[in-house]
Amino acid sequence: MSGVVEELQKKMKKEWKQLQEAANRVMNADVHVNTADILAVAERIEKLNDGLAEKVNGKNSAISRLGSYWHGNAAEKSINTYLDKVKQYEYNRYTVVENYVKFLKSVATGYETTEETNVSLANTFK
Repeated sequence: MSGVVEELQKKMKKEWKQLQEAANRVMNADVHVNTADILAVAERIEKLNDGLAEKVNGKNSAISRLGSYWHGNAAEKSINTYLDKVKQYEYNRYTVVENYVKFLKSVATGYETTEETNVSLANTFK
């Protein structure tokens, strides 16, 4: 058993070292921000999120229609349980992605505002 633990520790140390090296490369790199790209990604994610929500709603409608063909307590309980769980999951999933889109848009807007302020201040002190 200790051989397995030692092997895992070696692997984790190696992966940790790789992560540290990657982080150092990122920290030492020049950062170029393209807010148009950020906004384009946010809009694409937003469209995909809305599309997925529509598909889930379509599936929910299909499950609801099962009640026309499947009768009894088991049918009712199964359909209602499924719809309740999907409704809660879908709401949470949609909200998380929607908040991420809002975050991306605010980052782009905030970056542009900050950049404009910095340029204005730099011009003031010339």
